[in-house]
Amino acid sequence: MIAKMLRAKVFLLESDFNKVLMALQKKEIFMLDSKYNQNAVKTDYEDDLILRTTKIIDVLEKYRGKKSFFEYNSFNVSEFEKSNEDLINTLIKIENVYSDLNNNIIKNKDNVSLMKKIVPFTDLVIPTSEFDKTAYVDIKIGYVSKLVENFKTIISANEHMEYQILSITPYGQAVALVYEKTYKNEALNILNEYGFKEEELPIDDKLMNDYLNDLEINIEEIAGRILALEAKMNEFCTELPNLRLLGDKLLNQKLQKSINYETTETSIYIEGWIKEKDKTIFEETIKNSTDIYTLELNEPKEDDLVPTVTNNNKIVKNFESITNMYSVPSYNEIDPNPTMAFWYWLIFGIMMGDVGYGLIMLVACGLFLKLKKPRGGTKQLLSIFFYCGIPTIISGMIFGSFFGFSVDFLNFIGNIFGQTWNSFDPVSNPLPLLIFGVGLGAVHMVCGLVIKTFQSIRMKSYLEIIAPISWIFVLCSIPVIVLNMTIGLIFFGIAMFGVMIGSAIIKKGVLGKLSGGFGGLYGITGYLSDLLSYARIAALSLSSAVIGFAMNLLADMVRIDGNWILYIIGLFLGALVFLVGHVFNFVMGMLSAYVHDGRLQYIEFFGKFYEGGGYEFKPLKIEVNYLNNVEFDNL
Repeated sequence: MIAKMLRAKVFLLESDFNKVLMALQKKEIFMLDSKYNQNAVKTDYEDDLILRTTKIIDVLEKYRGKKSFFEYNSFNVSEFEKSNEDLINTLIKIENVYSDLNNNIIKNKDNVSLMKKIVPFTDLVIPTSEFDKTAYVDIKIGYVSKLVENFKTIISANEHMEYQILSITPYGQAVALVYEKTYKNEALNILNEYGFKEEELPIDDKLMNDYLNDLEINIEEIAGRILALEAKMNEFCTELPNLRLLGDKLLNQKLQKSINYETTETSIYIEGWIKEKDKTIFEETIKNSTDIYTLELNEPKEDDLVPTVTNNNKIVKNFESITNMYSVPSYNEIDPNPTMAFWYWLIFGIMMGDVGYGLIMLVACGLFLKLKKPRGGTKQLLSIFFYCGIPTIISGMIFGSFFGFSVDFLNFIGNIFGQTWNSFDPVSNPLPLLIFGVGLGAVHMVCGLVIKTFQSIRMKSYLEIIAPISWIFVLCSIPVIVLNMTIGLIFFGIAMFGVMIGSAIIKKGVLGKLSGGFGGLYGITGYLSDLLSYARIAALSLSSAVIGFAMNLLADMVRIDGNWILYIIGLFLGALVFLVGHVFNFVMGMLSAYVHDGRLQYIEFFGKFYEGGGYEFKPLKIEVNYLNNVEFDNL
């Protein structure tokens, strides 16, 4: 059911604001009014630290290697109240090491590139520092890519030029050419003719061979430093939990800083919402956080937009995500979640209808929830699948299906109790399942109309109860028609007359009442369409059973008769077909049931009574992005 809310206004000193806010975050009972969530306060400091922390966390995750899938990170809430100084110092220390590591890696990459450039020219007989010191000659070094032998012949025949042949590379023949400056143009023409590409070498007094030796030593030294720095980064992996804590602390500090508040001459104040049942806890939290305050708690006004929060049990809580995807309930209407959760749970199980698949849902989702401890929407979705595993198993027993194999579960159970029971096979006889699905849909729709009736009574709109009650009788007349045509049609006619009256009486004016009455009669087409929609229950149940049976048949067909080697190969292929086929059928069955079950709730069920249009109660709390959980003491 939807919880009753109170509007809370708190006056306090600005110096106590953060302390009070943290206390409220711990309790998770107070939601700020939406007007306090937009503030122009700059959070550049927090944003910068969050980005830096995220970067270092990502870097250390790579150094740590493969992490456990079920890793769980948690800190006590008291850590959020401590100073960030030590954590930020740790962050800076890691950043410095990582920066030094990157600088050394870049430097060594440059050295290796330089070494590759130098290697072809190690036989140069003069240092590069001498190239610009010659008065009468120029020196060019680079690669000749065309007709090297012709190049050597041409240069050898020219008394104004000399060359040195160096190494052969993929870029061409490395050469050094010396020519008299007065013959520069002639030399350049020759070089161009033979595809010469000049290379720039570092200017140094050493010969290139000696320079290369020093460079190799330097590369080795830097490589040693890189290994040492990487070892430090590996050691820093132990700081990952603390960095995650820092990231979430900064996130919450940013959120606190972003909260706006109203001011008076002597104090500040904030407004928001609490559940009525949390009134005492809220008052004690404020009292324990500050000595100087004023607190006002009031009933919501008629025109207030009150947030919606429910008091449902933990099972129904998970199914609330289904309703919220359609629309959050408004504060003043009946909570649809307890009823919707039951129907969604039941219909999902019938659509899946296989004992094997139900066991997978229970075991796989249960273990994931227990070991991985997901949060938010993932937790709710997996919890829904977990609970829906129960009706899936029950339906599978009734249908006698276990991974597509026909197993008479009810016969076995009946023997235990001395009864003659048999499982029902919907594949060989689908008509009863189709009739059952449509009949179940009628009950589902009646349930929605009953809620509509109670909602109208609650809102004191008594004239609005005539139409839904009449529609209930219309739906109930259908089985009566099957049993006794005459009585059923009389019953149906009276009910439709009630529909016409109920639809007309709430309209204004003669034309409005006429159009409303006949429009109500026309509504029978919508109800018939809704009833036929429930045929999808049988369709999805049959499709899952037939595909499962087909996969079993295919797995058996790949069996190879012959010697034991062929037999083992056949078993392997059969197991592969069975596994892939049933994984496909299971996933598609889950997806189809999830979507079509939701569609039946949204259109056929909610369409009878539900308005929605509310917004969720989202209390202040300690937000976590990097941690899985924040542990609280007995507050």
